Amino acid sequence: LKGRNVLALQVLCWGSAAYLEDQDMWWFAGISRDVYIYARPKTHIRDVQIRAFSSGLLEVEADIAVGDAAPICGFLKCELYAPDGVAVAFQAKIHPRTEKKAVASGSITVPAVQPWSAETPVLYKLLVSLPATAAEMAES
Repeated sequence: LKGRNVLALQVLCWGSAAYLEDQDMWWFAGISRDVYIYARPKTHIRDVQIRAFSSGLLEVEADIAVGDAAPICGFLKCELYAPDGVAVAFQAKIHPRTEKKAVASGSITVPAVQPWSAETPVLYKLLVSLPATAAEMAES
């Protein structure tokens, strides 16, 4: 971002969980995991919920944070990749909910779906993208 930017981090050394009284484990204060910082466009995908059924029905619902303007395209682009690499594309239509939030929903029936089991784990990949315009993707 332009201008002076400050990133501040406060690590608390003592809290109610930091003492050893009546504890069966050691509690360490500080940062115990990797920390990342990232930026998103003002209009972006907030959350995606996917429901898959053994019949081959795949339902996609997404919450979209709307920035200064409503999304230019009225759909999310969804691409489902089968284990053999074959892709099936479909769209999830975007509906405005409030001034700052929209939702998208769509579904497809996948022909000859291969169900997952512990004995034969079959994994599909789903790519959900929010096009800013027809030529570019805002986020995926």
